[in-house]
Amino acid sequence: VSPIDGAGGFCQCEECKKIADQHGGVVAAPLVDFMNRLAEKTRARFPDLRLSTLAYLESYDPPSDMQIHEGVEIWLATDKHIWTHPYEFLTETEKFQAALKGWTDLGARLVVWDYTFGDNTHWLRPAPNLTVIDRNLDFLVEHGIKGIFWQDNYESPGKSRGPMVAWVMAKKAWNPQWNMDALVADFTEGVYGPAAGPMRAYNELLQQEWETYH
Repeated sequence: VSPIDGAGGFCQCEECKKIADQHGGVVAAPLVDFMNRLAEKTRARFPDLRLSTLAYLESYDPPSDMQIHEGVEIWLATDKHIWTHPYEFLTETEKFQAALKGWTDLGARLVVWDYTFGDNTHWLRPAPNLTVIDRNLDFLVEHGIKGIFWQDNYESPGKSRGPMVAWVMAKKAWNPQWNMDALVADFTEGVYGPAAGPMRAYNELLQQEWETYH
């Protein structure tokens, strides 16, 4: 239950402004208030139902001093970080960390919507960011998230290493403790067979490029 994608989708009536002003002046406050009331009503009939909404764009910043109903799940997006820092760790910028702490302090049940392909204008470009995905997941798990949704390059069937990236990300979501390098090696040897050597060299080249320019 979320606003449409893009800016400017929030109500500006006096009642909503009042709720926002009471809880830090953020537009997420009337959204959470609405979600709380909706969850209260729906849970009366469907006690196992959980409703989700997005902390994204205008609703990114958490309200202050506000309870979140146990039937509400917040999907916190990484847009404020990764759209400008696609090859840096979440721990290297402050904006996302502040939002994560704010929502966590409210006791929110959090799922993270992570944009793992940060360049939406160059779909065919190689993306040497598996180390970033791996360490970001470690950081998020340590901070108690309940789920992960990775939005990668879905526009191009020619995405760089697309099948491998999808496979290793599925494995990491299943078990975050699995080693990313071992998963990459497993896929490379198991899928490419006689071409595994050149593909392994290509993987290493991309990793070297990331290490050089990170």
